[in-house]
Amino acid sequence: MAATSVILLLCSLFSGILAKDRVPVLIWNNNQVKDNFPAVPALQAIDYATFQSKYLANFDAKNIILFIQDALSVEDLSSHPSEFQAVDKWMTESHSLYLPNVEEPGHLTHDLASHGYNVVSLEPGVPAAGLDLKQQDNNLVVVKLPSTLTNPSRSHALQKAVEVMQNVISKIGAKREFTFIFTGLKPSVEDTSSKYDGRVRVRRAAEIPQEQGFHSESCVKMYFKQNFTFQIYDKTGEV
Repeated sequence: MAATSVILLLCSLFSGILAKDRVPVLIWNNNQVKDNFPAVPALQAIDYATFQSKYLANFDAKNIILFIQDALSVEDLSSHPSEFQAVDKWMTESHSLYLPNVEEPGHLTHDLASHGYNVVSLEPGVPAAGLDLKQQDNNLVVVKLPSTLTNPSRSHALQKAVEVMQNVISKIGAKREFTFIFTGLKPSVEDTSSKYDGRVRVRRAAEIPQEQGFHSESCVKMYFKQNFTFQIYDKTGEV
């Protein structure tokens, strides 16, 4: 029982190390009938598989324009309403869905290619008019928005990103029915939990009462996004 207790505790600790970045995802299609999706709680994490199979599948997306920003957080959307006014208009007037907390949605770039999509990338500064879209195939247009992390003004950076989105939609969005997705590669707001000291003190297995089960012991589940030192101490405080 003692050994099992230590193993379970270690598993709970190390599960946080593998935590993935979570970012908001906005999806809309102005050619589809508006539907009322159930509200998604802001704190509910959605893994990539669920995102694709449960949420994106509702749009039956044959052609997708994926706008990828280098960093995006819910704080950007809530703190900069004027910069995202156009995005809000697209969402309001379309069949749309807002998911605040999705794990690594950028995997769509590689995943949809393996599902037969014709993937075309549009880098910052490259004209959108000359994109090679296949008439008979499903198309994924990956639009890499201008960097926001290197811009000293967050507001200006977000405004420039939306301007690029407007330009792309005006140039190719009207050519056929597209489902639009806006997301980021990583959060733009630092996770303050990473600032905590990464040292953990745990009693040796021999000191854990064997007559009590694991759930009888007081414990806490901790998540770490950076490297930490793990040491086990006995009752005297020695390693």
